[in-house]
Amino acid sequence: MIDTQIHVAIRSFCRAGRVDAMKVARFAYVCVPESQADEYREHYGDRVLLIPDELDGNLGRKMKAILDRSPCPWTVVLDDDVTAVGWYEDAVQYRM
Repeated sequence: MIDTQIHVAIRSFCRAGRVDAMKVARFAYVCVPESQADEYREHYGDRVLLIPDELDGNLGRKMKAILDRSPCPWTVVLDDDVTAVGWYEDAVQYRM
């Protein structure tokens, strides 16, 4: 079930089984081209959302496809190789 307020999407291409961002945001959905669906579902099950192959492409096209399909008013998009999320405050790093 997708959260009704915020959607966290991970954009990915040809990295099934190596989406580091799923370790950071286990509740996120991996967004991939339809042609790669089976390979990604092997690793991430129902946490895979599909983009039609003809709408996938460069980062701008993929981002538009993800945002156009977001079921929520707010969407956060992570790259598939993100290994940490956090912030700096007074020169101190904090991780979520």
